[in-house]
Amino acid sequence: MKIRKNDKTIIGVALLFALGFILFSGIKSTFNNKTDFTKSKVALKSEAWDALQFFNTSRAFPGKDIPVDAYDNAFRFYKTHFTADAFRPGNAITASSWQSIGPNNIGGRTLGFALDPNDTSIIWLGSASGGLWKSVTGGLGVNAWTYVPTGFPVRGVSCIAIDPFNSNVMYIGTGETYSYGTTVNGLITRPTRGTVGIGILKSTDGGITWSQSLNWSYNQLRGIWDIMINPRNPDVIYAATTEGVFKSTDAGTTWANVLTQLMVMDLEMDKVDTNIVYAGVGNVTSAIKGIYKTTNSGATWTHLTNGLPPATNQGRITITAYPSNNKILYALIADIYSTVGVYYSSNEGLSWTQKNNTSMEIVSYQGWYAKGLCIRSDDSSQSLYGGVNVFQSLNSGDDISRVSNVSFSTDFVHSDIHGIYSNPVDPNKIYVLSDGGLFRSEDFGVSYYECTDGYVTSQFYIGSASSQDSLYLLGGAQDNYTSNFNGTAYWQPVVGGDGSFNAIDPLDDNIQYASSQYLNIVKSFDRGFSWNQIFSSPSSATLSNSAAFIAPFILCPSNSDVIYAGDSSLYKSIDQGNLFTIPANQAADAGNKILTIAVSATNSDSVFFATAPTDVRPMHVFRSANGGITTTDISAGLPNRYPRDMAVNPFNSHELYIVYSGFGGGHVFKSTNAGTTWTDISTSLPDVPFHTVLPDPNHPDTIFAGSDLGVFVTLDGGSSWNAMNGGLPDGVMIFDLVYSPLDNALVAFTHGNGVYKISFPGLPLQVSQQPFIQPFTQLLISNPVHSVIQLVINSGNVGNASFILYDLNGKKIMELTQNLNAGKNLVVLNATELASGTYFLKTEFSGTWKVSKIVVVN
Repeated sequence: MKIRKNDKTIIGVALLFALGFILFSGIKSTFNNKTDFTKSKVALKSEAWDALQFFNTSRAFPGKDIPVDAYDNAFRFYKTHFTADAFRPGNAITASSWQSIGPNNIGGRTLGFALDPNDTSIIWLGSASGGLWKSVTGGLGVNAWTYVPTGFPVRGVSCIAIDPFNSNVMYIGTGETYSYGTTVNGLITRPTRGTVGIGILKSTDGGITWSQSLNWSYNQLRGIWDIMINPRNPDVIYAATTEGVFKSTDAGTTWANVLTQLMVMDLEMDKVDTNIVYAGVGNVTSAIKGIYKTTNSGATWTHLTNGLPPATNQGRITITAYPSNNKILYALIADIYSTVGVYYSSNEGLSWTQKNNTSMEIVSYQGWYAKGLCIRSDDSSQSLYGGVNVFQSLNSGDDISRVSNVSFSTDFVHSDIHGIYSNPVDPNKIYVLSDGGLFRSEDFGVSYYECTDGYVTSQFYIGSASSQDSLYLLGGAQDNYTSNFNGTAYWQPVVGGDGSFNAIDPLDDNIQYASSQYLNIVKSFDRGFSWNQIFSSPSSATLSNSAAFIAPFILCPSNSDVIYAGDSSLYKSIDQGNLFTIPANQAADAGNKILTIAVSATNSDSVFFATAPTDVRPMHVFRSANGGITTTDISAGLPNRYPRDMAVNPFNSHELYIVYSGFGGGHVFKSTNAGTTWTDISTSLPDVPFHTVLPDPNHPDTIFAGSDLGVFVTLDGGSSWNAMNGGLPDGVMIFDLVYSPLDNALVAFTHGNGVYKISFPGLPLQVSQQPFIQPFTQLLISNPVHSVIQLVINSGNVGNASFILYDLNGKKIMELTQNLNAGKNLVVLNATELASGTYFLKTEFSGTWKVSKIVVVN
């Protein structure tokens, strides 16, 4: 079976995007294309749903959901057995800290917001998976945001509340849960969940230290969606939660459930009579939905129905009150994939009138996900609404029009709105939360500017590094494009959609590959300036996708012309993606979707791949020695969970590693016989999902693994493990680890905190390897090489140096001895007789030695 490439073109043109009057201009990219990859959506179902289903299912399977106490148990184990910023035990070499490299200009999904009641230039944001952030400049300027550690593994901050009388007293709600989802024991419709929560945290010193106020560490499937502090008595607090409305009368010391309806998504309090509270109840699968009201501080509740639609809709309900008249209320009511309507009350909710009878589609396919409702504080006829975009009405909701756009102009706001808020001292100033961070408006929603510089919360899936330029990377992020790094913290978006697998040709970084959700692969010949589509999974345009949401492809290490890709079949190209075939001419695993592919470093026909399990067919791992024509099942001894990544040791093609998500068993497995048998080498690691594994290309026994609790490293092939998290946020999720060969560095792509990098000189050395002394430095000046290998040796001493070339199996290929002078020396090795492939060059001098990776193309 042959799949020919699509000739449609995506052109990514870099623009300096100056918005409003601020000094900082965020770099963006337009996507002028015939096939639109910026935001390809299906009318009946949003891809945000698919992204969160993939995120949660991979962690929960085979259970119906994540164990309620799993993350807390793992974090306690981690704290007991590991030190974040040092390698233990063994040589106890302290690692250098990880350094953030951005993106400073691409914010991630943002859920929580609060203004300091005494100074509105102080803004707090809650990221969906990147924790808590603060700006003291109103979000304006360069590096305007600072990450705020809490001392807890807090990833998702869903809401923030500040005491109006004492801004040092703060509360944050945690967790992101949109659905309980228990259909058929949770195996068909799983809970739509982002990061798990731990309840409510409280600070009394302005965010410096935190304690648990509502402790749900052992009930982490729960989530907090809103927190409201009584403006007349700040000891009284209400919280909208997945379990109902909780109330505290002692400033968060104790809590009581005062409304037991599930999935309370929003709260509003009467500013005149604070005994009156409204609750928007229900989302997706919760049983009883609607607007509830209490007039006695939560003692009893009334389900409001007069003029409201039947309580059968599957979306969320957002409520807000007009600040200048407590009797006026607006409600935005959604179904799961559509807008039910905007409703208005002038009598404190006793009766309601539907507005917007023109059926303006506000929330569209994000009725379960997006929200936003704001009434102008000095004019109740003006209102803003959030859905996929921002909408505005100037006549009390009778006519509603869209006022934001996803094209990069003055009305640009990143799609998928999660909140709209007003500045209490200036009704023209509006704050909009989105899947791309914070946007502000100075004219009540007519124009906008982005406020994300330094708000490093991008949710990356996969990355890759150039072999020609140490300052060049590619990375694919959730709902935030595939972007490139060019040496600054301001990354350049180049391909739209949900950024997925990507790759850079190791011999020529002008040749690049990227993809969006469901295995739509594009290729660039000009270092990412323009892109051509070369592959689309046959069912990727339908609701019945044959590819995983984040589906894999890989360039073969020994021959980058050979590419493997996977949906429910394994595809192969031998000509850089011009033509793809299915070598086996059939589905790989009876319809199960391929999640990860690995290839030998020396043989492009030696390929391994693993599929995702379902409730009717288990996970499988396969090996092929003939490029996928025939396969051998090598699953015996492996768990039936989601396989997230595989890697072949470049020193030994029979040594294979695979990592698993989920809970309740091993996460890192090793085979020394190409998968015939497996050993669990993760018994000393925390029981959390693992997402990536990377053998060190310079040391055969050093393996790195990324998880939901950061990075771990073994120096002895898996016998013992050490944490490697110095400089990383608490509980950071590492989705990919990539080796950068020219600067000998490790790059971590996180799902919530952007990208980090650490230099290998700061990493532990093999016990048998001696430190490389400063007077002896080596610069490889020809890589890849054709006929000669050239090196510049900067020596502080005089004497003979040895240069030994090994193949990937450790066999000595050639050896050269040369006398070095003090200063710079040119060393040349003849490579004309070498076969194309990867080699290692060991330089020995003055009792020290260093190994460099060499790629030969002949």
